[in-house]
Amino acid sequence: MQGIMCRVLHAFIDESYIKGYVYLTTAVVVDDHQLPELTRRLDHVMWRTHKAHGIDPNTELHAQQLFQRSGDWDCFRAMPAAAHATFRNALKNITSCGARVFIRGVREDRLIRRYVKPDPPHAVALQHLLERVNDYATARGQHVRVIADEVQDSAHHDARAATWATVGTPGFRPSTLPMIDLPIQWRGSHLERGLQAADLAGFIYLRKRFHITTDARLIHAIQQSRDAIYPAIEHESVWNP
Repeated sequence: MQGIMCRVLHAFIDESYIKGYVYLTTAVVVDDHQLPELTRRLDHVMWRTHKAHGIDPNTELHAQQLFQRSGDWDCFRAMPAAAHATFRNALKNITSCGARVFIRGVREDRLIRRYVKPDPPHAVALQHLLERVNDYATARGQHVRVIADEVQDSAHHDARAATWATVGTPGFRPSTLPMIDLPIQWRGSHLERGLQAADLAGFIYLRKRFHITTDARLIHAIQQSRDAIYPAIEHESVWNP
């Protein structure tokens, strides 16, 4: 029935980083109606790519491989323009389906210099991300189902999240994250187009803000992709301790 609020939000979370320098976590948030549309649109991007270039339509939209034309995307090695167009088209479809993007990061180099025993940068960025997603969900009166890309230390993240839910997050925005449904569901990114969407959005943000290149064509391609996802960004910030 029209007018009935969607029951839950879905936050797909992935990480991007430059080792020893900066660590980002990105969430692509959709509601119950937008979730199948996001999947359908990204599947369609892959179907069109399959028809034009022969790549398996079930291939993961892996941001680094697609951008660098490597791994499953090495068929694009001699076609940088086609690779960048596919990347940009995927981002446009993430935006046009109504998804909202949240990006939180921390400068790892400054974190290490400031604190004797700093928390892992992934944990810091994830905490800040969940706080912002929780604020967004609170304003909408909806709980959030969190699906995150598999990582080796997922058990440690689950333990920290359980502590946050009990005693609150540390820092100047303490929260028990009441709208975040725990535990986090850890999934392989090849299984979820939503995780691939978060990977694409976080990767291009990292490239635009923190990578330096003098290649004019590459700068233009990065800017075009950043412009494609920019309207979907609900919140972005990188903490400089």
